[in-house]
Amino acid sequence: MLSVSSPAQVHEAAASRAATDRERMPKYPEDLASDRSMRLSAVIRKEGDLYASWCPELDIASQWKTEEEALSNLKEAVELYLEDEDAAVPDTPPVIKTFEVEDGMDARARRGKGSLGAVPNLREFQRSERLWDE
Repeated sequence: MLSVSSPAQVHEAAASRAATDRERMPKYPEDLASDRSMRLSAVIRKEGDLYASWCPELDIASQWKTEEEALSNLKEAVELYLEDEDAAVPDTPPVIKTFEVEDGMDARARRGKGSLGAVPNLREFQRSERLWDE
């Protein structure tokens, strides 16, 4: 039995015992999530009738009927992935940039057919490949 002589010692002993009891208690998923939370990115876009969601840091994707459900499903997929002890988690966030390109035929016309900047269409590429094989 613990012997104490002042109210301060009683309080200190109670706090020490409570801390020891907390250490012995099992950790629940909610506790683990709060201990090691991380902020990740989500890219969401409409694809047909569904919304596709993608986490670029972990290259995990999901989809559903609404943006909110697509994000919720993505979060669940990421949490399941992170439960694996071998899950690869990046040390740094991705660098996400935006850029502009010219629209289709106008850009190709400006570059000129056959120029170094022109990308052949699939049929032209396949035709050239057959010529090399013959």
